[in-house]
Amino acid sequence: MSSNDVKKVVDGAVRASKEIMDEEMDEDVIVKVVDCSNQSEVDIELKQFIKGYSDGSKGGDDHLLMLKLKEWPRPIVLEAFLLCQRPEFIVNFPLVDFIHPRWGLLNLAAKLPPDALQPELGMKLLIAHGSHQELGKGDSMTNLMINMCDVVHMLMHATEVHYQCPKRFKLCKVRSVQFGQKGIPYLNTYDGRTIRYPDPLIKANDTIKIDLETNKIMDFIKFDVRNVVMVTGGRNTGRVGVIKHREKHKGSFETIHVLLGVFCYV
Repeated sequence: MSSNDVKKVVDGAVRASKEIMDEEMDEDVIVKVVDCSNQSEVDIELKQFIKGYSDGSKGGDDHLLMLKLKEWPRPIVLEAFLLCQRPEFIVNFPLVDFIHPRWGLLNLAAKLPPDALQPELGMKLLIAHGSHQELGKGDSMTNLMINMCDVVHMLMHATEVHYQCPKRFKLCKVRSVQFGQKGIPYLNTYDGRTIRYPDPLIKANDTIKIDLETNKIMDFIKFDVRNVVMVTGGRNTGRVGVIKHREKHKGSFETIHVLLGVFCYV
């Protein structure tokens, strides 16, 4: 099955749940999910959970959460949806004679008389998303399977999560360093930032590393000999090299000699 097939099954189960269980169900369906890292239960909008299947759900420290829908969709809804709308979903399973909830020749539960107490032995759709990377809290698959017994997994699907960790810092080039009222030093960057009380060693053309949350300088890189630079204008735009020599001319532009494509990392 492809990623689109899985999403169609989920969307179909949502529609079936509305049609079978409650025709007046709100669009913003609230469901319970289990955080597999600590087995706690939280409420979340169903559409937000489904979006996390492709985009990921971020935790407090920016790692991907492993979330699992709890007892959704209900067996009666899932069975009606699969039998009526997606019969090929069941046919593609192995051992159909054992697992088909209605016409499995070897499924004893399907042969019980209608007035008998029907055991809940049908298929369940386990919908979960997370990261395969370990977070130091045990095996991911073990956390996913806690509180589940006598379960045989007939189909598993994995897809790449299009998740981008938010940027924590930005590199900015210093336009100028000046003194304001009462002799307070400040610097201006080429992206329009003004930062007061910078490190006295920071000068124009240096590069500073700014924390985007606090707008404070985390570190800085001097625009000086033996440091790595990237050309931002002219025929060599985009090329990276090492500053070899600086020629300062009073009242004119400064000439920078760059040795392109030569690096030495220690």
